[in-house]
Amino acid sequence: MTKTALITGASRGLGAAFAETLCDTYHIIAVAKTTGALEELDDRIKTSGGSATLAPMDITNADAMATLCRGIFDRWGGLDLWIHTAIHAAPLTPTDHIDAKDLAKSVATNVTATATLITYVSPLLGQTGCAVFFEDPRGGDKFFGSYGATKAAQAALVRSWQAET
Repeated sequence: MTKTALITGASRGLGAAFAETLCDTYHIIAVAKTTGALEELDDRIKTSGGSATLAPMDITNADAMATLCRGIFDRWGGLDLWIHTAIHAAPLTPTDHIDAKDLAKSVATNVTATATLITYVSPLLGQTGCAVFFEDPRGGDKFFGSYGATKAAQAALVRSWQAET
């Protein structure tokens, strides 16, 4: 049986690094908005002998995420690992200058999408799967109002899910 790893935010940075590192032992399901970057990741995975399924989509699109998770269930029956690295980092700015659109995008990506994905991915992980999230303790730091607040909310969701499971 093939072990599967869902990596949200896989097109660059931490997500891409995990995808490349894990592709020797997992089939990578790579999710990101940037198709070109996903294709470049796929090339690197194939060069190293691994395999990947590319899912170019926005994690804030709940319908797309539901379709993806249903497809994962239909094809593999579940997941062994979920690594969530997708994030929106709003521009650093004084708190009294936070742009409403940037804040809304931060909430949609960092909080709402995370909560939605937990709902969809949790059944795929079952009793034996593992989920990995990354905390960033910048909340309360100067100029990190939007980012820090939404990462703190994301961490609270994850800690609650961890306590419940």
